[in-house]
Amino acid sequence: MEIRKSKFNYVYIIWTTLTVLIALMIVKKILAIPLLVAITIITTLFVGVFVLNYGLFGDWRNRVRLGLKKPATLNEVNGLNSINEEVFQKVSSFYPKVKKAEIFVIAENDINAYALGQKTIGITKGALVSLNIGELKAVIAHEYGHLANRDTLNFILLNTSFTILSIALLPLYGISFFFGFIFAFVEGMLSGNSSISTSLLSVVTKIVRWSYLKYYELGFYFVNLGSRDFEYRADEVAAKAGYGEELLSFFYMLEKADGDVRKGLLAFLASTHPYTSYRIQNIEKFIGISGSVNEIEYQNYAKLID
Repeated sequence: MEIRKSKFNYVYIIWTTLTVLIALMIVKKILAIPLLVAITIITTLFVGVFVLNYGLFGDWRNRVRLGLKKPATLNEVNGLNSINEEVFQKVSSFYPKVKKAEIFVIAENDINAYALGQKTIGITKGALVSLNIGELKAVIAHEYGHLANRDTLNFILLNTSFTILSIALLPLYGISFFFGFIFAFVEGMLSGNSSISTSLLSVVTKIVRWSYLKYYELGFYFVNLGSRDFEYRADEVAAKAGYGEELLSFFYMLEKADGDVRKGLLAFLASTHPYTSYRIQNIEKFIGISGSVNEIEYQNYAKLID
């Protein structure tokens, strides 16, 4: 079995580059500085924000920020260490450069897990309680798939670019506030009322903020093409590592729990994950389960949805 190349592997890079270029032009125009100086400022900011979110310091910071906790009970420590060691060995046999992750517990009751940075995997209390050992291994192998394919790096690059854009807009807010203050002062001196200037400042601020938020929203509609494809690819990593059937068991449980409800086109475009039924179909195809399900497979499926 070969892991396919993601059809949308570069959408994060494209939108990240576009966002940084927009920030660069804003800084150059607003501050009226040479292009080389603007590039130096944006590059320095980008590297600084990136280091805060990726690598050893970035992993530590995000663990603290998201409230991830180290396994505490003996069952958590021994169980997760054993699972982590097995899954890492299997995944690293295909991806020798992947780093062994540390497993953290998320104090939430729903069933979820995610990968962060270079070597952090979080899994919820709900998943630890609800999933069997095989399903836990499959879920963690899926998260290793994200780390091995550097999907987390793509996500952090994108978020870093949005942070840089928001920083680049600060001088625009400052200039708007400065002129608004001057106009309000003059208006107040002439009429004793600065309501017009205050309203204009509010309108300008809202327009800038609205434009940023809409650009942010549009960006995620675009990059989620890649995000959904990354999920398929991480599923395939878990299956290739030997956890295909366990992953299917987990997906059937999810499908039974949420009914795989279709939420409309815009909701789908905004979603970072494909519909569960599509992921089931993909993994069944990947591990060689044909459309004509045999009796044993049908009985297993019936048990899952019963």
